[in-house]
Amino acid sequence: MTAPLEAARRVADAVLYEGYPLHPYRATAGENRSRWQFGVLVPPSCPGEPSASVTECLLEECVEEGLKEGGDVTLDLRLRFLHVRGRTVERVEDDGYWPVPKLTIGGHDYRSSEEATEREARAVLSLAQVMGGQRVVDVHVPCDRIIEPIAGPGDERTGRIVCEHQPLDAEMRISAERLPGPYGLVRLRVEVENTAAWEGADAPREEALRRSLVAAHLLIGVSGGAFVSLLDPPLWAETAARRCHNENTWPVLVGEPGRRDVVLSSPIILYDHPAVALPALTMTEQPAETARRHLRVRRT
Repeated sequence: MTAPLEAARRVADAVLYEGYPLHPYRATAGENRSRWQFGVLVPPSCPGEPSASVTECLLEECVEEGLKEGGDVTLDLRLRFLHVRGRTVERVEDDGYWPVPKLTIGGHDYRSSEEATEREARAVLSLAQVMGGQRVVDVHVPCDRIIEPIAGPGDERTGRIVCEHQPLDAEMRISAERLPGPYGLVRLRVEVENTAAWEGADAPREEALRRSLVAAHLLIGVSGGAFVSLLDPPLWAETAARRCHNENTWPVLVGEPGRRDVVLSSPIILYDHPAVALPALTMTEQPAETARRHLRVRRT
């Protein structure tokens, strides 16, 4: 299961960085005035944006020859998202440090900005563990703070850069139920919720984003079974596919055409088996860097 999931990660990376400009960030630039737009799950007390997503998809049991009903079907779930990191430039004053948009020292500009850190939470469960009940996976990312001093031409103290992550708390709630009929269909449900206890309901969006899951999406792999397309289901699965309920996410098959062992539950609308169109590498770019600079998902 690992190899198909790793192949699907290339498409998932395109989703992860869809709303994240990788060019040098300037807060006044027009393209940066509304950042972090895709797959944002804010704290529950934050109005105007969702704090949770719901993914429902269909799974066939017993598709492998010799597999007994109720046999070893294993789910590999990976919740992936960006964690906003504040990068605040502070200038030395008589009474301490004060944040500033920009500090110029020795001809070099130091700018306050926001960055992002990739996060991933993983759970490996058997289908039997989630059938008829719900398993809750807690996700906790602790806070951290790094201070980088800024020295002047004579090594005098002139300022500092404070890089800080706020803590994140979330839950994955996984359940499944066997559907009636002769086809061995199972409906898998995964709820993802930001559970942060945040009291800043009236705070600016920028503050809420530091306690949010950004570009949140799921990669779900299966062994001992196969997913059913919700976009183009076989005739016998059309009714079950229509009854799948998805909120703030669109589950599609990923991997090579014909593969049905990985689903990407994406915060942007995709077709089954999307692929990332990559240009040739330059001499100075690394493969992952190039992928993130040319995020165009094409239909195969």
